[in-house]
Amino acid sequence: MWGFFGPIINSGANPNPYTSATGLFNALKPGGGRENDLGGAVIGGILTDLLTKNGFDGNANINFNIDLSKYNGGTTQRYRPLTRNRLFPSPRADGKFNDTTVDSANNFSNATSANNTVKMTMYPSSSLVDPRPNASTNYNYRSIVDNEPRDIQQKENTAGTTPMDFAVIDPAKAKTDQVTYGNYRGAVEFPVIVNASSWNSFIAPADNRKQLPDTNPITYYKTILPDTPPIPTDSDTTPDIAATILNRTAQPSFNTDGVFVNNGETYKGVNPYANLSDKDSGSALNTSPATNIIGAVTPQRYTRAYTYFKFDQNDPKSVGTEVSPQEITSNANVTFQATQRTATNITNGPTSIVNPSNPGSIVDNTTGKTITKLLGNPATDVWQLTGKYAADGTNGIPMLSAPLKLDQTPQLQSSLNQRQTLAISNTDIASGKTYTKSYPQVWSDPNITSSRSDMLTLVTTIGGTSTETSLLEIKQKQDTPATITFNFTTGTGAPTASLNATTGEITVNIPIKSGTNAVQYDLRLKPKALAVATLQSDTGRTTGYWQSDDGGAGHFYLNVAIVTNSVGLQNYFYISAPAWTATTDQFSQRLIDGVSASNTVNVKGQVKNNGSSSLSAIDLLIPSPAGITLPNTLTVNNAAGTATGATYTRITDTLAGYTHYRYSGVNLAAGGVSYYSYTMTVNGNQLPNNDTQLITNAVSGTSAAGFSYLGIANTLTLTKSTGVQLLTVPDLTFANKWNGNTPEPYKLTGSVPSDDVTFTTNPNVPINFTFQYLDSVVNAPNTTWSLTASLSNFVHKDGTDADSGFSDPHSGFVIDFGRGEPANADGVSIKPTAYLTNDGFLEANMTSTSTGYASSTNAVGHNHVANSLISNSTSSTLYTSNSAFENRYKASPFAIQYDMTDAANAGSGTQKPVKLTIPKGDFATIKAGQYQATASYTISNALQ
Repeated sequence: MWGFFGPIINSGANPNPYTSATGLFNALKPGGGRENDLGGAVIGGILTDLLTKNGFDGNANINFNIDLSKYNGGTTQRYRPLTRNRLFPSPRADGKFNDTTVDSANNFSNATSANNTVKMTMYPSSSLVDPRPNASTNYNYRSIVDNEPRDIQQKENTAGTTPMDFAVIDPAKAKTDQVTYGNYRGAVEFPVIVNASSWNSFIAPADNRKQLPDTNPITYYKTILPDTPPIPTDSDTTPDIAATILNRTAQPSFNTDGVFVNNGETYKGVNPYANLSDKDSGSALNTSPATNIIGAVTPQRYTRAYTYFKFDQNDPKSVGTEVSPQEITSNANVTFQATQRTATNITNGPTSIVNPSNPGSIVDNTTGKTITKLLGNPATDVWQLTGKYAADGTNGIPMLSAPLKLDQTPQLQSSLNQRQTLAISNTDIASGKTYTKSYPQVWSDPNITSSRSDMLTLVTTIGGTSTETSLLEIKQKQDTPATITFNFTTGTGAPTASLNATTGEITVNIPIKSGTNAVQYDLRLKPKALAVATLQSDTGRTTGYWQSDDGGAGHFYLNVAIVTNSVGLQNYFYISAPAWTATTDQFSQRLIDGVSASNTVNVKGQVKNNGSSSLSAIDLLIPSPAGITLPNTLTVNNAAGTATGATYTRITDTLAGYTHYRYSGVNLAAGGVSYYSYTMTVNGNQLPNNDTQLITNAVSGTSAAGFSYLGIANTLTLTKSTGVQLLTVPDLTFANKWNGNTPEPYKLTGSVPSDDVTFTTNPNVPINFTFQYLDSVVNAPNTTWSLTASLSNFVHKDGTDADSGFSDPHSGFVIDFGRGEPANADGVSIKPTAYLTNDGFLEANMTSTSTGYASSTNAVGHNHVANSLISNSTSSTLYTSNSAFENRYKASPFAIQYDMTDAANAGSGTQKPVKLTIPKGDFATIKAGQYQATASYTISNALQ
């Protein structure tokens, strides 16, 4: 690469008029190529005289400008990820390139030193060869230029382009004796001064701790990803391992290894873990430096250094001749430091030095400083492992540093972190009764030892007054989450607890004083003395303790409401209208788009006064966890879902996690029923869980004095999902015969019929289920989903009142829906050609109008034919959309219509009714009247 003003050539008494190589060579007029205002013959003569006859004496100052961003990392492919785009490493142990120096009088020293690694030789030769790949022969440049294509000549005429771009010296001729040029004969080596040094070693993060009980010093306890050798092996010919050196992650176990600790100071030595084990008493940097202390995982554990070239590590004059990294094992010649860098902006250098620990709980015994942060998030927590290598023991050459991402889930406290709400009917704990509630897989603590136990306590809060009771000391560790069971009774004694040593289950017995409305419990699992090691600078040992009274405690918060049941509450999700007469449009579970911030969900509710006197107001506590936005008012409706004009309004006196609404002036008589509805907005991203349960409470009183719980509603569940959601289901009415749209009752004869009897739905009314896709991405791929159902017993309706009871259950009635096919919301059929995949066409090789479409040998048609639904509560699949054979139906919402005739699917024809078959034997007990059953439908999504 030529400098802007170099080389500058001075010819002594006959100065050369051309000031640069570009100016010199562009003055040529070879063949018909270049033109120059000075005239080709004169200039050509000067050059001929200078370069081919007598030669010239003078100085050439050459400046090299190297664009390292284009440096591809040398010839050793295995280590190119380390060297690419960086200043090339020095092959010398002292990090230098050359010993050559020059004084002010232009006198050179060590110009021919054997340790010089950057050299330049000039060859006096006019034998140039064409380096271009399309050159057919190796004629020299002057011989072929007249015959070049015009486009090549045009390129040569470009300003700034020289013959050096198109010709190089033939090395075979340059190194042989040729014509004498002045005082020079053959190749001439020039002294090269390099006033820079470079890295000659690098850090490769590796786990230096031995795997016990293995005593092999090269076998290590690997807690680093990816799981590869620290550097490429001799047999490895790919750059994959070297590429990981700059992208490795440490994943030590909290319990086995300890927490990440770095005080930011420099440290000496490599492989400090090589001769240590957990059994070495008081060993420096050991994982368990003392009894009951959580270990300190320091940068030393993951620091391993290598020379890049193979040279004598302790001889500063040693020069490597091959790329063969050797581990540096001389502790005196290296120093290291780990600094904190951000993982998302890794190239910007150190940002801060962090001492990790539980905030405010650990104090470094040496400095007295409170350690401020606990590391372990690989997205933000990165140690940049830096080092200096000094073969002469004094002048350290910076090593090529490496980032190490830190990944660990600290467990400085027992894994007990729950918030639950429990409603108990006052009758369930009256008269000596016990109400039991179990919460599986909610507590564990693998750090417990016989001398570092956990204390289980219970804080009881009633009306703002709290009392803490010690229950149990736990001295055995619990590695896997275990159950906590609460037993509630009416009484005034103190709570007690017990531990099942085999299963790890904790049982807590709690008496509740008669007349109590609400109690808040905080079951605490407190580490008695958890010690975490920190690095002590003066000795290199690990000391320091974390013994916070409550900072490491796990908590199980349980809000218990004693419900009088004087108010009955029911809540359901609905799609279209909040009418309580439309029982097919009500759901206790609602699937929502877990990504969308604007899911709209409708809720309808019913309040019934179960007391003996009227209610002047109704107060509701409606759950409002993160992600749910409730309206300012609730709408009061009648049973048909029509708004009455009255509303529930927000009340500021409420509980955390709830919104308080009041319907004033309701004057709801004993036995009376009131209805309400509202629409909430749900942000799927912010919901705390995949399944969020919502339970509404009817209350009285104030939060300060403690609400009295009058009633509790059924549980509603919001479920994050990505597939298909069921919107509406059909209300099936069966009759033996239909007179237009009027069903005609089946006439009982008093004897058992000779055959089973078939009933059907109205043939004039389509039987539709409607669905919607939870996301709005029209071209998203289909995921396999299915519609299943279960059917309760058919029972005889004994009276006109819904509460008057049922009798004569039958478990053998069978409903056959037949075949379902997709349709738009307006009922227009979606043809198979619009949604079948290529595999669907290959499998089906027919349309739904073809004979045999619904046969068991045709996958698509068979998936669309419902299995028989039997009135014994067993589950049956009604419809499946298999992603292997079907794409999305595009429309959302869409319908699945039963039972489709071939003609109807093609766009004409009449609807087949859905059939109900009653076994003939059941008529022995069947009596006149109406029989009813309840069908429950479930959507199963592949991703749910």
